[in-house]
Amino acid sequence: MKKTNDLLSCLIFIFSALYVAAANNVTYDSRSLIINGQRKLLISAAIHYPRSVPAMWPGLVQTAKEGGVDVIETYVFWNGHETAPGQFYFGGRYDLVKFVKIVQEAKMYLILRIGPFVAAEWNYGGVPVWLHYVNGTVFRTDNEPFKVENEYGFYEGAYGDAGKAYASWAANMAVSQNTGVPWIMCQQWDTPKYVINTCNSFYCDDFKPSYPDMPKIWTENWPGWFKTFGSRDPHRPAEDVAFSVARFFQKGGSLHNYYMYHGGTNFGRTSGGPFITTSYDYDAPVDEYGLPRLPKWGHLKELHKAIKLCENALLNNVPTTLSLGPLQEVDIYGNGSENCAAFIANMDDKDDKIVIFHNQSFHLPAWSVSILPDCKNVVFNSAKVGSQSSVVEMVTAELKSSGTSPDKDVKVSKWEVFVERAGIWGDADFTHKGFVDHINTTKDTTDYLWYTTSLNVDENEDILKNGSKARLLIESKGHALHAFVNEVLHGSAAGNGTVSPFKTQIPISLKAGKNEIALLCMTVGLSNAGAFYEWVGAGLTSVKIEGLKKGKLDLSNSTWTYKVGVQGEHLGLYKADGLNHVNWKSTLEAPKNQPLTWYKAILDSPPGNEPVGLDMVHMGKGLAWLNGEEIGRYWPRKSSKKEECVDKCDYRGKFSPNKCSTGCGEPTQRWYHVPRSWFKPSGNILVIFEEKGGDPSQIRFATRIFSSICAHLSENHPTFEIESAPKDKDANHKTKSTVQLKCPPSTRISSLKFASFGTPAGTCGSFTMGNCHDPNTTSLVEQVCLNKFRCSIELSDKNFNKDLCPGVTKSLAVEALYVLLLTNSQLTPSLYVLIITSPTTCPVVFDVREAHNVTYDRRSLIINGERKLVISAAIHYPRSVPEMWPGLVWLAKEGGANAIETYVFWDGHEIAPDKYCFEGRWDLVKFVKIVRDAGLYLILRIGPYVAAEWNFGGVPAWLHYVPGTIFRTENEPFKVENEYGTYEEEYGEEGRIYASWAAEMALRQNTGVPWIMCKQWDVPTNVINTCNGFYCDNFHPRHPNMPKLWTENWVGWFKTYGSIVPHRPVEDIAYSVARFIQKGGSLVNYYMYHGGTNFGRTSGGPFITTSYDYDAPVDEFGLPRLPKWGHLKELHKAVKLCENALLKNEQVTLGLGLLQEVDVYGYGSETCAAFIANMDDKDDKIVYFNGKSFHVPAWSVSILPDCTNVVFNTAKVVSQSSHVEMITSDLKPSGISPEKDLKWDVFTEKAGVWAEADGVQQGFVDHIDTTKDTTDYLWYTTRLHVNENEEFLRSGRKPMLLIESKGHAVHSFVNNVYHGSAAGTDIVPPFTLEIPISLKAGNNEIAILSMTVGLQTASAAFYEFAGAGLTSVKIDGFNNGTLDLSTSKWVYKIGVQGECLGLHKTNGLYNVNWESTTVAPKNQPLTWYKAVVDPPPGSDPVALDMVHMGKGLAWLNGELIGRYWTMKASALLKCDHECDYRGEYEPTKCSTGCGDSTQRWYHVPRSWFKPSGNILVVFEETGGDPSQVKFATRRLSGVCIHLPEEYPTIELYSTTKGTCGSFAIGDCHDPDTISLEEQACLNKNNCCVDITGETFNKNLCSGVVKSLAFEA
Repeated sequence: MKKTNDLLSCLIFIFSALYVAAANNVTYDSRSLIINGQRKLLISAAIHYPRSVPAMWPGLVQTAKEGGVDVIETYVFWNGHETAPGQFYFGGRYDLVKFVKIVQEAKMYLILRIGPFVAAEWNYGGVPVWLHYVNGTVFRTDNEPFKVENEYGFYEGAYGDAGKAYASWAANMAVSQNTGVPWIMCQQWDTPKYVINTCNSFYCDDFKPSYPDMPKIWTENWPGWFKTFGSRDPHRPAEDVAFSVARFFQKGGSLHNYYMYHGGTNFGRTSGGPFITTSYDYDAPVDEYGLPRLPKWGHLKELHKAIKLCENALLNNVPTTLSLGPLQEVDIYGNGSENCAAFIANMDDKDDKIVIFHNQSFHLPAWSVSILPDCKNVVFNSAKVGSQSSVVEMVTAELKSSGTSPDKDVKVSKWEVFVERAGIWGDADFTHKGFVDHINTTKDTTDYLWYTTSLNVDENEDILKNGSKARLLIESKGHALHAFVNEVLHGSAAGNGTVSPFKTQIPISLKAGKNEIALLCMTVGLSNAGAFYEWVGAGLTSVKIEGLKKGKLDLSNSTWTYKVGVQGEHLGLYKADGLNHVNWKSTLEAPKNQPLTWYKAILDSPPGNEPVGLDMVHMGKGLAWLNGEEIGRYWPRKSSKKEECVDKCDYRGKFSPNKCSTGCGEPTQRWYHVPRSWFKPSGNILVIFEEKGGDPSQIRFATRIFSSICAHLSENHPTFEIESAPKDKDANHKTKSTVQLKCPPSTRISSLKFASFGTPAGTCGSFTMGNCHDPNTTSLVEQVCLNKFRCSIELSDKNFNKDLCPGVTKSLAVEALYVLLLTNSQLTPSLYVLIITSPTTCPVVFDVREAHNVTYDRRSLIINGERKLVISAAIHYPRSVPEMWPGLVWLAKEGGANAIETYVFWDGHEIAPDKYCFEGRWDLVKFVKIVRDAGLYLILRIGPYVAAEWNFGGVPAWLHYVPGTIFRTENEPFKVENEYGTYEEEYGEEGRIYASWAAEMALRQNTGVPWIMCKQWDVPTNVINTCNGFYCDNFHPRHPNMPKLWTENWVGWFKTYGSIVPHRPVEDIAYSVARFIQKGGSLVNYYMYHGGTNFGRTSGGPFITTSYDYDAPVDEFGLPRLPKWGHLKELHKAVKLCENALLKNEQVTLGLGLLQEVDVYGYGSETCAAFIANMDDKDDKIVYFNGKSFHVPAWSVSILPDCTNVVFNTAKVVSQSSHVEMITSDLKPSGISPEKDLKWDVFTEKAGVWAEADGVQQGFVDHIDTTKDTTDYLWYTTRLHVNENEEFLRSGRKPMLLIESKGHAVHSFVNNVYHGSAAGTDIVPPFTLEIPISLKAGNNEIAILSMTVGLQTASAAFYEFAGAGLTSVKIDGFNNGTLDLSTSKWVYKIGVQGECLGLHKTNGLYNVNWESTTVAPKNQPLTWYKAVVDPPPGSDPVALDMVHMGKGLAWLNGELIGRYWTMKASALLKCDHECDYRGEYEPTKCSTGCGDSTQRWYHVPRSWFKPSGNILVVFEETGGDPSQVKFATRRLSGVCIHLPEEYPTIELYSTTKGTCGSFAIGDCHDPDTISLEEQACLNKNNCCVDITGETFNKNLCSGVVKSLAFEA
């Protein structure tokens, strides 16, 4: 096995490099392994990578780490890696490198057991079967072809001297590899001095290594046992596992490994034995499906915490053992020192004991160990299980055919069936007199081997006359068979996991003449251990027929014909490329109880994301596949009812595999794990090969769920606070016993099934009330736990009546039910950017399966094995309406995007704690489905923190008021993040911890897709950092194995009230994208592609406008912004032409000038693409490349997808442009003749406190903390008395009101009269106001309406603490000087009256007496206007023209259009009539709108209108002219093209100047242009004009580059 051994050495070094990266010096002494000079106490978890799937690996490793494990252990399964001599495989479930990296990234150690012999209940012990047929090979002994070993000590004696020589050679060979880490030999008693021997067993406390200088290591603690088909289900109690581990460490152990921690699944034909089940669950702490097995997982987690508290004492002190009784002892480490730990054990397997230690008494349950990390206080007892338990259920659902309507019958509507012939189905493989060995014949290429022969029966045989039956007598070495006579199944037989050989007698029906005997023999996994195990055979040894006149007929030496495998297997009917190799028969009802039958169905995946099993209890025996992946052997073989099973297991006393078994009389395995990652959303092909007959109509998918969670804790449970113990050993850390419940992710406790404090009995799912019960238990637990993700109930006098039942030790038992939410509100889970994987899938929170393999390398994302260049378009679903979503997505796709990106805006989804909204604009599921149906990928940035100029950054405002919450840092109530790198330093060390935690949490979700962190410079190695900015060509990901991704290319900029309007030239955007792709980028996302509208009060900032147009390629109203949209579309076409070259070739950069360069991909190859860049921001350049000259405009990139011809230049905009206008029309009253005047209903509010006050306080409150963002408005009101002798009353001079505010805006009223307003800005929210006011003698009321204009979005760290509202109010001009009202008594009222009365809602319209008028009052503050109007005609997008109003809110039919504010930008600011695209862009570079209102038009979606009777409601704060409120429709009033003759090709003559809507004829003009264009284009939907000499006079103006400009 020379080649194999060479590769094994390679694997050793791979492991060593990864291990040594964290630990570059690994040695040992008598106490422990020593890593980097430090002794280590290690808890290890066995997780076998091919027994799960890569999508599960991160979650499994993380669950182990959370369970207190710091090492992962696995074998290397060599028969999966070297499938044939010299043919290697390291993909899929066998991607060992990926698995090792996941362990490394979890910052855990790795124990690699390198094989090839592994045992492990794995087929052939992990050794490739083909090796057995290499000449001269004898496994596990001293011969050249076979080397390297595991657990050899059991069998060494069987091999004699060769065995001893082999063991010695193996040790010497291993050490000679110089791996830098110690070698161990499991169960090997005669190891040489330089190899550590270790223990494998249920108990290893009495084990001692062979040499005194070696540490005590336990490589396999079996926390359960494997199952064999037809056996019972073994279980090992958590109490006994914990006892064994505690005893091991008590008696000097230092490294302990659970075999298994996650057993997993023997997919395909990988199970050994023989007869090992497909399930390898092993009753492990993490079950086969990847869920923690409770309470076992939790109890061991607490054990590990306790042991780790003792680590220092254990590893640095010599133990002292003291007897405390006949079977009781204590081991003390550091007796009498400050660094002291003790383990007290009671080995009595029947009786509890009280022992005295250190002058204290300790109660020890039988068969238990108490751990005292300070030699005083018990923090853990192995027999006292106080951690959470659960009831796990498999919830079945009928198989649903793909494409079935939801309201149809959900059963499989069509089965396709193919039935094989029994016996030789093609040409025979060979004939032979007598029997061949099954395994030597098939060489394990299949389970199946047909043995067939025939016999003639004389017509005079009695059995033919009297109706009796002959008997077929069969003997076999194993493993199983089905007997067919004349193609009819007559019976089956099998050995078992203990004895493979079997005998059987089967009655058979014979006929006169020729009869065919066809015996289908099967292996059920090959032997995996034992001396000379590779020689253990299988197959027939004797076949006789009894009942004929001549007595027994022995067919054993007859001529037998052999056929390897079954027909469907040979044809590959389970593979995508083999499905159509036979004529399947379609049927609505699949045949039952029919042997040798193949069934095929095309199915949807079960909903949800819980693990899935296939329920095969109604089938016989066979194999199953999903989408070509072999689920494994199924066989619902039942165990005997006569065997011993237990209802309740007594953990006390030594465990053996048959001690605590269940399942007598039940199938050993009913459910067969089907990994979620194997599913597509629909079109899943399930194929079943049934050997003997079953009922396929009863096949079901089942999801595995926790149906309830429980806790049961006694009042004398150890109460020492484990977490705080090491911090302060002198402090009293004793606490009350506390029951803790924690729901699965994304769930909440919904109800209690059971709760009792007293003497409850039973286990989770079957608690019963005892004689002693506190009747208040249920109400108390409900109060603490309902609607919570987690809760804690202390067993204290305060909570329970502890005087109840005196003298009785009481306990609290709780069983709670929970409900699934979309996500978790307490922790508000969210993070950065999640790439959802496929054009036909939905996000993880819904249903992600189609592209179940999304990875990456340094070049790009890799989807289903294929590198992808991704062009993404940001479209935020709540910034438009559902009726617009299909059109927006279509425009993105038509524009060349293949992905849509959006945030999840959590403040719109969880509007109050546990109150959710996923309707209307918040219908995320609908939006995702629209993206899916368009065949696009989806990038989901899951929040809750999103920034995005969105109110409070997308975090629900109520979360700020959850006690202890600090956003964006490491505290329990708030987690997860976006664009954190910019602010991380401001949070200090907590910020770094938080960023690291967020990354690790994300990875634990096992979404099956990569995670990325925007603008995060210190990402861990398994999370991709990305760039946000105007330019990202010079960005490099932190780690060299990661692709270069641009998550936000800002195509414009947002607007704030009072600012100018920013624009980014399309030439510059195209330049930035081309440069990014040129320099190795593979994913670019336009932020925004459609900006949309901040409807309602969703805009943030503060001061962000209601419009979020962003100058995006698709405008706020959903129309393409031309030529920006079209120019980028042409860019995307050009980039896509280069995709193959870009992603498959290395990049070569060549300088072409001082600021000119070319990047070539595939230089000199057929697949070649080049990008020529001119970074000069002033001058065009001529450059030379590939023997040609190229004109490259300043600040531009030319793209050559063949390295020869330019198809696109970023600065040459030749796509169609347009002229867009807003066409206004007067509001038209509904139901009234057009000539009639519009009727307005008017209601004017009182300034100040309009009803009972919400609060009174000396001085000021913070605006936001008072309103909690339930409204923009807060009234601050106070009174002052003015003496009649004040000078200003006589002189007419007005006093000055001086206001200072933290922000955002105020309107000031004195004695109910409006006097003036002021506001901050987005840059400086605080402001001051000085305004003259009129006061009167006597009492005066000062009423100041403070307003927020969107809450802080981001900016500085701790942004959630940015306040608003008044800080100072003074009046200057009194006889005595300035009167400071700041500390006066202020009366507060939240909101304005009409808002409180719901005047904008249908059910609130009539809550006041409106005043009707045809002439609405103008310039009147605090006024509500209502009109009933018709929609503007047509289907063009609609806006509300509010330029003549002041500031306020507007609604249509109850929908809040948003804040309006016609605040103008300063006329003194810099605006540009023409923008020079050249040079780096920043938001103030190309602005318009100086002296104009920042926002005049307010988008009103067409879908909000009814045909008539639309109710428009406006609340005007300061005063305006409602008669000038108008609707406006947005339309393209003209389309244009402007193309130079040098541009090679474009669809659609003169030296034209100007832009679309303002073209002007130049000095050179062909007079025939218009007539030619009219001829080509009039009355056409589209037209095409060639710029050729045949069409135009190209001799005109010789020497001038001419162009065609056309506006239609």
